[in-house]
Amino acid sequence: MQRRAHIYLRVSTDEQADSGLGIAAQKFACLKFCKDNKLTLVSVHADEGVSGSEPLRARPALLQLVCNLQQGDTVVYLERSRLGRGVERLIEIDNAIARCKALSVSTEGEGTNSHAPTDVFYKQISDAVAELQLNTIRKKTKDALGVLRRRGQRYGNIPPLGYRHATKGKGKNKVIVLEPHANEQAALAAVREARDCGCGSSLSCISQQLAERGLFNRNGKPYTKSTISRMFKQLAWVDANTVAA
Repeated sequence: MQRRAHIYLRVSTDEQADSGLGIAAQKFACLKFCKDNKLTLVSVHADEGVSGSEPLRARPALLQLVCNLQQGDTVVYLERSRLGRGVERLIEIDNAIARCKALSVSTEGEGTNSHAPTDVFYKQISDAVAELQLNTIRKKTKDALGVLRRRGQRYGNIPPLGYRHATKGKGKNKVIVLEPHANEQAALAAVREARDCGCGSSLSCISQQLAERGLFNRNGKPYTKSTISRMFKQLAWVDANTVAA
């Protein structure tokens, strides 16, 4: 009797199809693995645009796959980094699959073929490498955003407090950059003033002070306490980087 197989595919928003890790490439490798190992394919589940650091509860496709598992089933995926990134995350998912008395197998092997000491060790190394890759990606992203921020260029769909998007150049040279937003810059200056005066004004009092000066948010409403709190954090970041520069 052939074993049942469920294929799991995952790609995050910053991974391109031509990287070799796209959904189509993963599926092709998993289908071949099932055929070569005489596994009966039952289902294919794909989480697209989902980070490997997300927990099981935040993976709709993987969660559905686990719910469909039966004893003796095999979960097939391209490599450990597709199942998850980070040792803690992979342990969580592996345990969920094991509780269903199912197997978790990578087409690349990576120590998932057996419970022999050498295979277990190899799997642990692969998981550690996946976590290293995740941390490296995070650092590169943080560094890239820092460069864009210092250049005043766009780095998100919503401009940060004190700035707005503006289009510069034409045709192929057109680029969306950040430029100061006069009203919000005034609000930031007022918040800085309240912070530095040492009078201990509460967030509610600062909001009221801004309204009295005619300074409101982008929707024309008084600044909320949470927004003013973010202003404090943003000002602290600017001060720290100005000193560092």
